[in-house]
Amino acid sequence: MKQRWKIFFQNLKLKNKVWFIFSVAGIFPLFLLTIFSLIIIQYFTLQAEKDKNEDNLQSVYRQLNGALISYEDALAFLVNNDQLKNSLSLEEPTNYDQYNLYVHTVVPLFNNIRALQPDIQNITLYTSLDVYDHGDFVRKLHKDDITRYFDFDKKTSTEYFYDKPNDKIYLYSQLFARKSKEKHVVVFELKRQLLFDKVSHLSEDAYTLTIQDLYKNNLFEQTKKASSSTNAFFTKMLTFLYPNDDIYQKTLANRWIIEFRRPLATMYHGTLLLILFATALLLLALLIVFVAIWSLNKTVVSPLQTLAHEMGTIDEDDLLKHQLDYVSSDEIGQLYHEFNLMLSTIHNLIDDVYQAEINQKKHELRALQA
Repeated sequence: MKQRWKIFFQNLKLKNKVWFIFSVAGIFPLFLLTIFSLIIIQYFTLQAEKDKNEDNLQSVYRQLNGALISYEDALAFLVNNDQLKNSLSLEEPTNYDQYNLYVHTVVPLFNNIRALQPDIQNITLYTSLDVYDHGDFVRKLHKDDITRYFDFDKKTSTEYFYDKPNDKIYLYSQLFARKSKEKHVVVFELKRQLLFDKVSHLSEDAYTLTIQDLYKNNLFEQTKKASSSTNAFFTKMLTFLYPNDDIYQKTLANRWIIEFRRPLATMYHGTLLLILFATALLLLALLIVFVAIWSLNKTVVSPLQTLAHEMGTIDEDDLLKHQLDYVSSDEIGQLYHEFNLMLSTIHNLIDDVYQAEINQKKHELRALQA
């Protein structure tokens, strides 16, 4: 096989040999290096984008989780508050008992919590005690209130409920008063806007942030489109090539699901500029290689082809007509000089032979005349 390739290469024309050598030593390595570099650059660029997406998701998780834990701690404080439990231990509260419950226990406690937690819209105690409603602070349980949608167990636990028709979020927990069989529920109505404003400004890039509850209800969704300054042609091209999103999910302690979506087109936008730059460099390098090949053909291959052609068409009658001009003093010029010198030498030898024959004829003629 090696010998066959050697013979094949030796039998190539000089111009084809030049193209073959430049292709193996120049063009092919350029393509290989460019492709390899683009793969490496694209990998690290996309990895950086993925890390940024992970950071955005983690930022949302930390902020929401911190806020929800603070709400749950506040609710746990209320349902475990001894003063509130004692006030609700009455079996048949009088008007005075109710007054004490409202003025000295419920209202101060609830207002303190709301002062510390501005994200809480209302705090309401729902109770089965025979009491009068006291604004948003205390309400008697009935079948049409919001608690009809709540799930209760026999232990104190905090749960979330999303009222989809009214677009409200509630946090609730059952309160067990001492020596009382009555049902008591403390309910927080959260301010959705203030809660989710914490995560409404994540990135300057295009993205979609969705927060869902356990039942796949959308609690919050925000979509930010790509900047208008981005080249529209590149954006459309990348969207066509990469129509999907890169999706990241994380579950909060209360089982809400955070989903962060980033269009792949925006993630590849940075690599596109690098690809265009690398392609421009490749084309420039190829242009330089082609100019080098053309120059080599012009200065070396073409003169040698001309010389070979002249050597194949030499006629002994017009040797001097084959004198070639080559102004350069390099090896090709030296070869032309030697070729012209050889022609001159051959011409002189032929002249000498002709002159010798003429002299011999003259000598024979004189001999005959004598």
